[in-house]
Amino acid sequence: MITVRQGMLLSAIVDKLELTIPDPGASQEKLGADVFMQILSRAHRADEEIYAFIAEFKGCTPDEAQELPLSEVVRELMSDNGVLGFFSSAAKSQGQE
Repeated sequence: MITVRQGMLLSAIVDKLELTIPDPGASQEKLGADVFMQILSRAHRADEEIYAFIAEFKGCTPDEAQELPLSEVVRELMSDNGVLGFFSSAAKSQGQE
């Protein structure tokens, strides 16, 4: 489960990355792949917020978060129901706009 602070950081990240859901009716796998590619290509726009979120998530400092193995962090985030639920809710609300 994500904390309120983590939710606020995720909200700032989503806002800065200007994530879009091109096809809200797509399969969860397709939707996840689309959002993941957008995050990868735009991550530099919210680097400080991403470091802060990872630090909160992993219980380390933002400087330490910068040095963590990317594949490990991505794997942990993708297996966390709170993070997935946040992005799923954001995707559903955007699809209704």
